[in-house]
Amino acid sequence: MSDENRIRLISTQPIRGKILDKNGYVLADSRVKYSLIIKPQTINKSSWEKHKLVISDLLNIDLNEIQKKYFDGLKNKKLFVTILDDLNVDQLIKFKENENNLFSFEIATKLIRNYPYKSLAAHVIGYTQPITDSEFKFLSKRGYKLNDLIGRTGIEYVFEDFIRGEWGGEMVEVNSLGKFQKIIRYKTFSTR
Repeated sequence: MSDENRIRLISTQPIRGKILDKNGYVLADSRVKYSLIIKPQTINKSSWEKHKLVISDLLNIDLNEIQKKYFDGLKNKKLFVTILDDLNVDQLIKFKENENNLFSFEIATKLIRNYPYKSLAAHVIGYTQPITDSEFKFLSKRGYKLNDLIGRTGIEYVFEDFIRGEWGGEMVEVNSLGKFQKIIRYKTFSTR
């Protein structure tokens, strides 16, 4: 292998287990949320002017809102800014079809908890939230990461140790340009 090839580790966040009723119907599970982000420090002004118009038109997003988020990200020196949270399928497809021309925009994925029956039996099922900074101090010893979800009430809380999932990751080889070459290994890391 070339000296230019490097190994990268890509973490994968835990997938919380499903909560089912006695008939096997899903009461709680996880779903992927897609967000459109931009790294404001990586795009020059002329490219930004062109790309913001394309994104606004393509995804039907208010141009002023895009502009405001972008400049806020520049001003506060953010590594990335969320332009549109929770894209629908049509928006995701439209972006993917045009992403080669919109190099500064990316799709970020995140797992979120999904309750198909909304508030039905919410007092029994419970809910999840990201752990707080103060909780992280003692939960980090149990394998939690800073923005991991934790059960707050109900079944989500009582069975936290059984349904929280495990962190994993891929070891991938990339070339000197940072382009993916191959997966070397996939590993699930125990969080318990």
